[in-house]
Amino acid sequence: QAGVRPQFETNHMDPAKIGPWIVSHNLHRRHLTVSQRAALAVEYERVFAEEAKKRQIRKPFDSVVESLPQQNLAKASDEAGDLFNVSGRSVRDAKFVADNDPELAAQVKAGGKTVSAAAKELRNKNKPEETPQQKAAKEVARIRRQGSDYAAEVLKQLTQLLEDEME
Repeated sequence: QAGVRPQFETNHMDPAKIGPWIVSHNLHRRHLTVSQRAALAVEYERVFAEEAKKRQIRKPFDSVVESLPQQNLAKASDEAGDLFNVSGRSVRDAKFVADNDPELAAQVKAGGKTVSAAAKELRNKNKPEETPQQKAAKEVARIRRQGSDYAAEVLKQLTQLLEDEME
């Protein structure tokens, strides 16, 4: 026993603000990567999105309208990102991963994969493979930027290759 009386402080706050207050006062104690913080922010993004929906509910036509200052127009993902000290884009990527592949989201939360790499992996997995014609058109566009004479020669070669492939 140290003989020191503990000091307590009572703080009355809005119940909706308690969670963000706890996060803001304790996040620095955790050694989390940006991706892990973004994965955690997804849960708060959903809370912020729900609050925004409630604010958007239309009032009856005959209700009194007050002229109030405009509210913050930030997206819910940006608000959650601010709370967890990450970008709104990272939160949106984490939400995309969580909604489409829970196993991959678990890897992100565990720190085994970055949120941007996981989102890119999912986007590429769902992307259809390019046809030879699409690949050729991209190559032609790239070469045209390099010079018209060279592009004409390569275009002739690519056309020949495509004709050979079609036969």
